[in-house]
Amino acid sequence: MKMKELINPFVNLKVMTIVASATILSGCETLEQNAALECGAGASVGSYFLCKASGKSAKECNKIALAGGLVGGAVCYGYASKLNKHKKVLEGKEDDLDARLQYVKNVNEESRKLNEKLEMQVATLSQEIDKEIFKQEQQKTESAELDNLRNKLKNNIEKANEQLDASKAALEDMRQFKVRQTKRSEELDAQIVTQQKLYNDTQKLIANLTQQSQRIG
Repeated sequence: MKMKELINPFVNLKVMTIVASATILSGCETLEQNAALECGAGASVGSYFLCKASGKSAKECNKIALAGGLVGGAVCYGYASKLNKHKKVLEGKEDDLDARLQYVKNVNEESRKLNEKLEMQVATLSQEIDKEIFKQEQQKTESAELDNLRNKLKNNIEKANEQLDASKAALEDMRQFKVRQTKRSEELDAQIVTQQKLYNDTQKLIANLTQQSQRIG
């Protein structure tokens, strides 16, 4: 076999990896979203290839790739930085009802995305833990992979709680704004109710992550 034939597969794989990375990142609208994917780039690219091979759309595969990145590396939610971005847009218009409504809608949309990431993360990590516990039972010894998974969970829970703190601060800010209003807005009330529900959902999802962590000590 010629040397060129041996090299080509590796060259092709490298090119495919670069293309896949660019494809995944091109689906992100902000620098924060790109950073979130780059945290788990290796696992994300692998997941993206497998997904595309199954015939799914690029949008579906981006979501699956992100789930792979959540397990493959340090988790990067980017939620808190996005809230800061929306808060900066609000500067100078804090007491304007229309500006506040747009702000809280943006916050709620970011919260929905955060919860989607957390849901994927819980499901993916649960599967990883199942596999490692099974391997441990077969080998009768604790594997290095299990220890790595334990560290990942610890880091992910810490990062998730940081996002929860940002969500709580945004919720409290909107509550205070509502108190200052002399005229009631049903739309504002509804958005704050949604904001509270999303915050509660985030709490539950982080609790689920903690439960997964407790399974492996």
